[in-house]
Amino acid sequence: MSALPVLLSRLGVLGLSLLACGCTEPDVSAVRATTAPGEAPCMLAGTQIPLLGGPGDSPLVAVTLHGQPAAMFFSPGFAPVLFRRNGGLWFPHGRTTDLQTQDGGYNTVWDTHLRDFAIGPLEPAPIDGLVLPGRETRSVDGRPIIGVVGRDALVDDAVVDLDIPRRRVVLAVLRKPRCPAYRRLLDGSPMQMRRDLLSVMVSVNGHAVRAVLEPDLPVSVIPTPLAAGLGVADEGGHSVRTEYGARVRGRRERVALLAIGETRLHDVAFDVEDGVDQVMLGLDIFARGEAVFDFEAGQFWFHLLTDHAPPPTGLHFNETRVAHAAVQ
Repeated sequence: MSALPVLLSRLGVLGLSLLACGCTEPDVSAVRATTAPGEAPCMLAGTQIPLLGGPGDSPLVAVTLHGQPAAMFFSPGFAPVLFRRNGGLWFPHGRTTDLQTQDGGYNTVWDTHLRDFAIGPLEPAPIDGLVLPGRETRSVDGRPIIGVVGRDALVDDAVVDLDIPRRRVVLAVLRKPRCPAYRRLLDGSPMQMRRDLLSVMVSVNGHAVRAVLEPDLPVSVIPTPLAAGLGVADEGGHSVRTEYGARVRGRRERVALLAIGETRLHDVAFDVEDGVDQVMLGLDIFARGEAVFDFEAGQFWFHLLTDHAPPPTGLHFNETRVAHAAVQ
């Protein structure tokens, strides 16, 4: 793949601008369609970033901070860019604010501004983000893990192709309004995606429900009050504990049929949890296929690549523990 000049510029918390350069389009699945004769190229710019770690890990990408190598989780399910101190990598603290977690609680965090931060092969540039309390001690591929890259790191017209089975993420900017080939870029029908919560309508055992897209979350979640109405019986599943802002308890159950657009998944693990109020699709779903997020159009595609995903027992920003049993 050709190197593409890129620029990180502020847009909201952070904007990622991939500039047109006349370079060869990378051979990536999110832009795999050919352009018909006489049509302008659909891709203005794009880059492909390999995922770090291995099977069972949430998506992780290489970053650099002040020229030092590091790693961050990559999850469009998070809005802000989140940092946490790890070893000698620390972050200046500005004013304090409250950050709401998935369980409805709040963490006190600090504004921060970094002068030279880069994701993957992108050029270093300033970035604004939030600093989480506490310290991180984990690493991946020799790089200290320092937080989460959320969707605020992308411009509104960015398209993200998260392909966990093939261990890559693609960031692209497409000439959508003026490109006749845009509708041919992806197979199948898109799902409408709410941009505020990054959620789509799915079907759980034939019951329609809105689900938040959380690729980092190890196992998908159903709130306890919704479980019976979605046909998820209490079969006495193994106890689980998930670390959001606080520790949330639940049980591991199975969903007979999960429909995500045109994709059908059978016998899917879900954690039925107290203290959460939204259905969430986690890594155990995203590790089975290719997920494409078009933020500007509010559209989402999911293409199943494998019927089975590796147990999500690796590295995650949100930590799930199963009591008295291995993760299934």
